[in-house]
Amino acid sequence: MKKILLFVPVLLLILTNNCFAEYVAIAQEKANIRSGPDKKYDITMTLDYSIYYPLKVIAKKKGWIKFQDYEGDSGWIADFLTNNEKTGIVKVKANVRDKAGKDGKQLWQAQKGETFKILKEEQDWVEVIDIAGNKGWIYKSLLWGF
Repeated sequence: MKKILLFVPVLLLILTNNCFAEYVAIAQEKANIRSGPDKKYDITMTLDYSIYYPLKVIAKKKGWIKFQDYEGDSGWIADFLTNNEKTGIVKVKANVRDKAGKDGKQLWQAQKGETFKILKEEQDWVEVIDIAGNKGWIYKSLLWGF
């Protein structure tokens, strides 16, 4: 009985953490990712053409955000390079349709790693727009980041 009582709070903590995770989106075409929360830390990678790239917030420290991305990579980014727009990144190839639902006409196929701004949600579907202004609907579970 004690094991069950201990397991329930741990399970609730895990579920709550995932349901209420905070995300930000990169708001610039180029963003340097650093090993720590200051310009004095090494640049570990540079993200090019990264607008709408979602990041899961792990911690915040004096104008810096520690994050994890959809592949599990982590680092620090200056918070002025981000915004709170709702965005998503394609986890696997995804059909982009003209309306919500599998009966919608396929407009194009988004590739893994493509990023989108989320315009609205309708049940299991999200309406998205890419940086070029192309709009469509993607099945929600094929995206990460919101």
